[in-house]
Amino acid sequence: MNYKSVLPKSGDRFLWVRFYALGDALQGVAEAFLIKRRFPEIEMSFLTRPLYKDIIASQPYLDKVICGEKKPLSVLMNTASAVKSAGTDWICSTYQGAHMPLLAKMAGVRNRLGNSRYFGFMETQNIYSWCDSLGIDLF
Repeated sequence: MNYKSVLPKSGDRFLWVRFYALGDALQGVAEAFLIKRRFPEIEMSFLTRPLYKDIIASQPYLDKVICGEKKPLSVLMNTASAVKSAGTDWICSTYQGAHMPLLAKMAGVRNRLGNSRYFGFMETQNIYSWCDSLGIDLF
């Protein structure tokens, strides 16, 4: 696939997902910043645990913080509903597990950038390949 052929448009809603540990969430915030810097005209939101909401919301380049959890499945379904209600156009994460691609698919997000070890078939593009093609270094 030609990763440069699919880019966010002005006003697209982009959601970065990082649930678990605080260090992971903070790294995700830094990665979301790199995307926002490359595409300043997008709306950048962040999905994380309620515990980290205030820390994440303090970042000036984030337009919104959505809170959710990934376990159990019934809670992940509620999180997917919140993502869908937000009108998300793009969802992405560097997380290698199954939760993010499952969440993205359940929420009906069209552009799913991820790095899932076992569920890459549910993603539309690999986040690292997509970023590399745009000169964005995610570390």
